[in-house]
Amino acid sequence: RTLAAIEDFNGKGTPVAPHLSCIGDDKTRIAELLDLYKAQGIDRIVALRGDLPSGQVGLGELPYAQDLVRFIREHSGDHFHIEVAAYPEMHPQAESLDSDIQRFIEKVQAGANAGITQFFFNPDSYFYFI
Repeated sequence: RTLAAIEDFNGKGTPVAPHLSCIGDDKTRIAELLDLYKAQGIDRIVALRGDLPSGQVGLGELPYAQDLVRFIREHSGDHFHIEVAAYPEMHPQAESLDSDIQRFIEKVQAGANAGITQFFFNPDSYFYFI
C-alpha cells in the first residue's frame, strides 16, 4: 500500500519522501526499493530503524538507522537527501540523553543530511539537542 501511494503522489508531481525502515529487513529488498525510488525520480528518503514486528526475533541485516543510512550511501551515493529521526526529549529506549544524542551523531556521520522530530513539549530540550 505504501509503495502504491508513493507512486500515485509522485506520478501527480507531488514531492514525496518515502519512509524506509530497516529493522527485520534485508539489504536485497532495501536495495530494490532504493533502485525503484531512484528510477521514479525520487530523491528524498526518511531513513528509520522502525519497530520490530510483534513476534519477530531477529533485527535483520541493518539493525539500526545509522546502518541503513550507511547502506543507502554505499548503494546510491549522494542521490538521496536522507532525513533521520531526532529525539530532543530522548528516545524512549535510549539509555540516557547523551547516548541518544550520540546515536543521532552516528546517523549524521553515516551520511544523513538532516534530522526531523516529532512534536515535543520542552523547547529547552530542543535547544540543548542542537
